[in-house]
Amino acid sequence: MARSDYVINLYSYTLNHTAQQAMTELADLGFNAFELMMYPGHLWMPDMDAGARAGLRRFIEGRNLHIQSVNQPNIDINVTAAAPEMREYTIMMMARMIECAGEFGARQVLIGPGKVNPLMPMPRDRLVGPL
Repeated sequence: MARSDYVINLYSYTLNHTAQQAMTELADLGFNAFELMMYPGHLWMPDMDAGARAGLRRFIEGRNLHIQSVNQPNIDINVTAAAPEMREYTIMMMARMIECAGEFGARQVLIGPGKVNPLMPMPRDRLVGPL
C-alpha cells in the first residue's frame, strides 16, 4: 500500500504542532490525507479569523492534501451539561467546527457530545429538550 492509502489522525500532534505544522511534516514523508483535531493551539476556531482559515485552505490545496474529517476530542465542551449556557456554548462551537470542516473540504465531522455527570445526572427530559 502507498502512503496515500492512509488517513492520518493528528491527535498525537495536538499539544506540540499546529494542524499546518503537522500536515507539513507528514506530507513531506509522503502522506496526503488527514483527520484534523479541533483543539486549542492545534486547530481552534476562536483563534482563526477568515484570513487564517483561507490561508490554511490555500495550504491544503497548494500541497494537494485531503481532509477526510475534523474531530472534536475536546472534553471541555459538553452538550449534556447541566448549565444551559454550557450547552449553548457547546452547540455554537460545534457549529463553527462544522463550518470549518466545510471550508477545508472535509467529508466527515466527528463530535464528542460530552457526558452526563455520573454523580448528579440531569433528568433525561432536560437533556434532550430545548435549551
